[in-house]
Amino acid sequence: DDEWRFTYVNEKAAALLDRDPDELLGADVWAEFPAAVGDEYEEHYRRAMETQESVSFESRYEPLDLWTEVTAYPSPDGLSVFFADATERKRRERILERLLGTVESVQRAESREAVADRLIEAADEVLGYEISGVRLYDPETDRLRLVATSDGLGDRFADSRGPRRPGDGITGGVYERGESRVYDDLAALEDERSYHGMRSVAAVPMGDHGVFIVGAVEPNAFGGDDISVLELLATNAVAAMDAADRRRRLRTYEDALKNVDDMVCVLDGDGAVTYATAPFVAWFGADDLDDVAGERLDALVDAADAPRVSDAVGALTYPSSEAGGGPEPTRTVELTARREGDRRPRHGQLRLSRLSDHGAGVVGSLSDTTDLRRTRTELSTERDRFRRLFDRIPDPVMEVVLEADETVIDGVNPAFE
Repeated sequence: DDEWRFTYVNEKAAALLDRDPDELLGADVWAEFPAAVGDEYEEHYRRAMETQESVSFESRYEPLDLWTEVTAYPSPDGLSVFFADATERKRRERILERLLGTVESVQRAESREAVADRLIEAADEVLGYEISGVRLYDPETDRLRLVATSDGLGDRFADSRGPRRPGDGITGGVYERGESRVYDDLAALEDERSYHGMRSVAAVPMGDHGVFIVGAVEPNAFGGDDISVLELLATNAVAAMDAADRRRRLRTYEDALKNVDDMVCVLDGDGAVTYATAPFVAWFGADDLDDVAGERLDALVDAADAPRVSDAVGALTYPSSEAGGGPEPTRTVELTARREGDRRPRHGQLRLSRLSDHGAGVVGSLSDTTDLRRTRTELSTERDRFRRLFDRIPDPVMEVVLEADETVIDGVNPAFE
């Protein structure tokens, strides 16, 4: 009413306010809810009464940890307040805000172990769960190793932290099946395993890499939104781990190629140079890798060869449009490069192969055919000159091939004929 006393409270409102409806009737709102004094609630309610205009707002009542969406309609006799519980929605919004930053940090991780550590932090920061762990699969031992755990895990499972076989226990089963599982009450499993006070667990697979596990000491701790967030984190972790593996392989290639005298390059899906050996760089007249890194290979060769180089990279990277067609395994391209200061162009044969079955890039091996091509040209010229002399000489001449048992005439000139 106009003295801020409750005159009507329905059951839903009383439940959200954690009160009995009868005990609120006639009570002063500011006396019953003193934390609202000086807060947005008082500010908006008093303004509505003073201006006799309705107000709408969102606010949190801290003692009840309750977010509300409020609309208040004033009248000369008092204020009618309609409000809804917005706590879960605000929780989801906070989770999404935290999730964006977490995903970015996961993607920046440089190794699988670093990704696992970031997942442990995310379980606490994003969802508020203090008990979590990550098991990664080791193909050499065919085991799932526990590589990261939360502080909240403490000494729990101290006797079961060793490597697990795929298919063994909750984590092994989730890894083998590749499907998320939620156990609302571990006590109901009756599997004679000791879970050391844990009552519920959510386990999410991370592809071939491993399993992300989150636990709680109370049953039924995980809702559908929690699982969606865990699966989203796991999906991003898989992408980050795949990227880390690719970077590790590329560093291995680079370390190996540094000691190779062959002309080798690595191209991305667009045909741009991502790595090249020093001889390859020098063949194109550049001083170091920085001069060609990021440049498309078809831009480094003669203009007449550029379309064939581009087509070859595309054929290796992208599936063919023909029915049943797929990326080709290898392509060979003849190319020409004109270096500044060279009187003659350099010729080469470039053999291109897919870097992986996924067509993520192309590796090229270049052979210098300049001398071979020049020799072939000279031999062809010499052969033509000899043929002309052979045909014009006035004396009768024949060419023969000396075989094991006989001499075979291979050619005769007009005078012989």
